[in-house]
Amino acid sequence: MKIGIKKKIFIFTSSLFIIVLVILLLIQSFVIGDFFQRRQLNAIENAVNDLVSQTFESDEADREIYRLASEFSLRHNTPFVIIDPEKSFFEQLHSPSNTLLVQTDEGQVFNLVIDGFNPDELNRFDDGKWIEFSGFRMDEQNLRAFFIETEGAALDLENTYRNSDMPIEEFEEMMSEFADRDVISGHGEIIFNNTRNLDTQASQKLIGYHSDQIEAFLMEYGLESFFDSDELRIYDFEDEWASTHNRLIVRPIFFPDGKDYLLIAIISMSNTESIVSIFQEFYWVNFAIAIVICFIATFFYANRFSKPIQDMESIAKDMVNMDFSRQIKIDSKDEIGSLANSLNMLSKALEDKILALENANTKLTDEIEFKTQQEEIRKTFVANVSHELKTPITIMKGILEGIKEGLYDDPTHLQSALDEANRMERLVFDMLEISKYEAKGIELTPSIFCLDESVNRIYRRFKNIATRKGVNLTFHLDEGFVNADQEKLELVLENLISNAIRYCNNYGNITIQTNSKSDSIYFAITNDGPEIQEEAMESIWKPFYRVETSRNRAKGGTGLGLVIVKTILEAHNAGFGVMNTPEGVCFWFEISRVIEL
Repeated sequence: MKIGIKKKIFIFTSSLFIIVLVILLLIQSFVIGDFFQRRQLNAIENAVNDLVSQTFESDEADREIYRLASEFSLRHNTPFVIIDPEKSFFEQLHSPSNTLLVQTDEGQVFNLVIDGFNPDELNRFDDGKWIEFSGFRMDEQNLRAFFIETEGAALDLENTYRNSDMPIEEFEEMMSEFADRDVISGHGEIIFNNTRNLDTQASQKLIGYHSDQIEAFLMEYGLESFFDSDELRIYDFEDEWASTHNRLIVRPIFFPDGKDYLLIAIISMSNTESIVSIFQEFYWVNFAIAIVICFIATFFYANRFSKPIQDMESIAKDMVNMDFSRQIKIDSKDEIGSLANSLNMLSKALEDKILALENANTKLTDEIEFKTQQEEIRKTFVANVSHELKTPITIMKGILEGIKEGLYDDPTHLQSALDEANRMERLVFDMLEISKYEAKGIELTPSIFCLDESVNRIYRRFKNIATRKGVNLTFHLDEGFVNADQEKLELVLENLISNAIRYCNNYGNITIQTNSKSDSIYFAITNDGPEIQEEAMESIWKPFYRVETSRNRAKGGTGLGLVIVKTILEAHNAGFGVMNTPEGVCFWFEISRVIEL
């Protein structure tokens, strides 16, 4: 089974694309999960190191650390907590998320826990504004605020509960927890409003969720061991309830004043696994779409690439069938374009060569046919000459023998012999004239002369012959001049007038006319002799042809007169012919006229 180049290109290209797609699919299936996890981990590692670097370089590290850490959590969506090793792990891991970081006029920094306040009102407490506050001391830095005020906003926890749908009993129960705590009041500046960061709040809850595992982990390795160097450490652990994989990042923070903290962040690998699973779900969809696109693109590519080759094949078949009319139209400059151009050149060269061979063959055929015709003419010519000479020689021989034997003493017999000699002389003269024309062509000696005068002059030569036959001649002549060989053109007139008289009926009519046109002169001579058959009109211009097939010597001439007429008129580029008319037979020719003398 023959497979075309278009199908081969389609199968090969499609197969190659499918193999590449399958390889990419397998690579992505095994590598993309690790790639995403490694990329996420590297991003968190760099972010943690940048956070520590920025905090360490800050002149007010205790103020900046919480703000930078919150921004870090917001930017990377990663739960974190900053642990003071000298405080309770449980309180720090479960520290509330709704806080205001403030600094008093005396330079103290407090973290105000403001759970229970109206969130909309808390938006007015912008970073950098002044603040007055009152709250219960939770530890050295954390206060449970029950009153805060800034420009345009004053919030009291008791009033908030009273204005809401919450029972006042909840407020009293909450306040009773801090009955034995010191009340701290102060005035200062808002460093950071953490209530706006919902991601940080969520991260704090996630830290609290894993607080037991984090605390057990820190205790297992020993808290002091994490401060031996400033390297970042990564540990994997599983969520026992959710069966999710997590990574714990621990990084110590050393301040110039000797205060040390421990930054702890959690990376949930479930997000990465979810992303990978989503990608894997779309693998086959993407693969199917890619296959469809591949087939469509390959089809058009194969069609575009193979079409020129198919065109060249079709044109090559046409060339085999000797059809060179089609050309390949390819504009590309590559090897296919070069091949198409070469095929076009080959087609053109073959067409020219074959045309030349056909012309040469036609010419050769014409030459062979011409030589065949010439050979036939020669044979006919020899036969006719033999016939034409045989009769007068026989007659002259008989007369001469009779005179020798004394049988003839009448001078009329000598006249008969002389007439036959004249016929032979005229025949030989015409034969020599035709031979000269065929060998060398006609050499014309043009001159300007009046055609009417030549007609009158030639007629006077045959006037006596016409009178003896009782022929009536009528002339209709227009004066006109021609530039031609006068001697040869008068020979044409002599032959035509001679033939007209010879074949005219006794006491018949002959009309000779010339008609001067704008650029030519028309000559015609008509007699009332017998009509010429249509099939004989072409033959009368051949040597020794006679309309009178019996070759009657009384009517016939040499049979060469019209051949001479034809040859001379063709040399002058003159039109000529013969036709039957109601009056008889008309011979005519038309030659160029001289307009200005």
